[in-house]
Amino acid sequence: MNRLLWTFTILGLILIFNHCSSDDMCLSYQHSMEVRLYSSTSKTDKDTALIGLEIIGVGQDSAWTTDTFGQNKFFLPLNFNTDTTSWVFKHKTRRDTIDVIYRKELNFVSGNCGFSQDITIDTITHSISFIDSIDVAYPSIKYGENVENVKIYIY
Repeated sequence: MNRLLWTFTILGLILIFNHCSSDDMCLSYQHSMEVRLYSSTSKTDKDTALIGLEIIGVGQDSAWTTDTFGQNKFFLPLNFNTDTTSWVFKHKTRRDTIDVIYRKELNFVSGNCGFSQDITIDTITHSISFIDSIDVAYPSIKYGENVENVKIYIY
């Protein structure tokens, strides 16, 4: 009896690990927009970083900071349940608020993954403390794409 139980346990583990293929990871970053920081004082797009930048999701319990070396590219998640997501960007004593307004469309990915939400950014508004302007470089956020969606120009 123990041998039969052991055989079914091994078979079950094989099926579980075989089922958890790379397709199960297909939803990574599907609802996040890729953001890059740029200097507003440069005549060409010159990326920049803010050491100690803190980003707080409005209506969320947690905040995260860019690493102490500074970071010029990051992903900001969008809320599934609404058509607007907001963040507060805090750097030293200055704060700016960014509001992203978007549309969602259900899209079939695969049998293993099921459906995903394709997102199209309509508008981004912001306050002006250290953020000079925001450019929506690529408004579509789709499954499997890794593109820079938003450029934030800072003073």
